[in-house]
Amino acid sequence: GTRPIYANSAYATYRWARRIAESWRTDTDIGFPHAVEWVNVLRNLDHDAAHPGAAGPGHWNDPDYLGPELGMTSSQAGAQLSMWAMVAAPLILGSDPRALSPVTIAMLTNREVIAVDQDPLGIQGTIADQLGSGQVWRRLLAGGSVAVALLNRGSAPLRISTSARRVGLAESRAYTVRDLWAHRSTKSGGEISAVVAPDSVVLYRVAAVAG
Repeated sequence: GTRPIYANSAYATYRWARRIAESWRTDTDIGFPHAVEWVNVLRNLDHDAAHPGAAGPGHWNDPDYLGPELGMTSSQAGAQLSMWAMVAAPLILGSDPRALSPVTIAMLTNREVIAVDQDPLGIQGTIADQLGSGQVWRRLLAGGSVAVALLNRGSAPLRISTSARRVGLAESRAYTVRDLWAHRSTKSGGEISAVVAPDSVVLYRVAAVAG
């Protein structure tokens, strides 16, 4: 028969919940229908990030549901999905999919972003750098590539930069930098940088070029 999945809705249980459940909440709710606030998304992200070692294949930290069109802007909703993918969170939709716009449905079904969330290594991403309201997150992926999220938590556009070495890639003559939202690849000598809009994320998959 089909194996059931158990989700523990209590939080602060990460030390023992993996023995009985496939996921457990790491904080309280991000909000209620049409009252989801970005500040709560960031709070839950921070608390989820506090114990990345608790997560792994078959057992996951759960920072709460995805809440597009429930109070956040479209940029904030896309940033939430990006960061939930970085921390290997269960992607549970709190919105009514029948009522969502085509743009939001397209955002939620971005296969490249979902692939980061569902990466078979199951390693939760962590913060590599922070300067002011800008954060660099990294997540090791199967096959040797690294997911890199440039998160702007501030209220003004911000250039956020890092390097391939800083996010854990071995030295190489060149790297492929794949923008998972723009679906566009570029080559880099090692710099990873973007101007990130407020309350937004630029999400890359970075890999060393062979040879």
